[in-house]
Amino acid sequence: MKKNLKNALYIFSGLLAIGGLAYWYQRRKTVNLDNYQTSPTAGVEAQQLSASLLALTKSTHLTLSSGLIDSGLTTTGSGFPMINKQAPITAPVNEKSIRLNQLRNLVTKYDSQISLSAKETGVPKFLHYAIILHENPDGIATLDEGNGVGLGAITLVTPTDTIRTAMKKGRLTAKQIELIRTHASNATGILASSDLGAKLISKADLKKPELNITLIGIQLQNLLYQFGADRLPQVLFAYNRGVTSAKTFFSTNNLQKVDATTLVEKSKGLPYFNTGSNYVLNQLGIDGMLDLIVNDTGIKE
Repeated sequence: MKKNLKNALYIFSGLLAIGGLAYWYQRRKTVNLDNYQTSPTAGVEAQQLSASLLALTKSTHLTLSSGLIDSGLTTTGSGFPMINKQAPITAPVNEKSIRLNQLRNLVTKYDSQISLSAKETGVPKFLHYAIILHENPDGIATLDEGNGVGLGAITLVTPTDTIRTAMKKGRLTAKQIELIRTHASNATGILASSDLGAKLISKADLKKPELNITLIGIQLQNLLYQFGADRLPQVLFAYNRGVTSAKTFFSTNNLQKVDATTLVEKSKGLPYFNTGSNYVLNQLGIDGMLDLIVNDTGIKE
């Protein structure tokens, strides 16, 4: 009987230890927003990030550095991309006019929210507009096509992780937390933990422009810190194809630091990644989204 009692005590002690470990693990991942503070360096980092990106707008024939707009990249008027360094193809005037009108409409409808996101993240407005102009050119906040929802065509897989990654890095600001609490239906659950992999943001949430634009800014900020402000082709590719898939593709093919032309050439025609190739080309090519936004409309902030 003594032996059985001893064994029972061992089992009970083991269960207590396991329970304590589980409790500690859960507490470790729980965020107490009453004590949450943005990292003291986050504001400085955001300013440095913004300065690095804005510095890209000050050279070459496109008034943008080769790190942003690649003179070897061109887009066709039909929307199908190509590379032709000898005879660049530009978009027809009528298509360019349509895009400009779409951009003006976006500015009219969403500039206040985009300006706020740029202020909170350090990600310039022109990058926010580039994403929306490509993903949702008519600015339909309730757009729901395929897996992408809202202005940034955001999938249900990524936004909770987007917020929690910023939280873990100490970059989420008080204003962003306020916006999430106001516009996300499960804000308490989203902000309660830094654990990744949850899907707590609904399609209805993503159709709210205030939240969608906030998520665009935070996701771009996360990617720019991860890949570097001088690696915009990789940032845009990862925004389109997903950060995990993009990182694996870059490391497998040694594409972490290549320019836009090389990234487009190495990824075009490949299953799944061809879409990323087209995305980079249509964003960074001559008469692409950023060329139109920065040079034709002068949005350089």
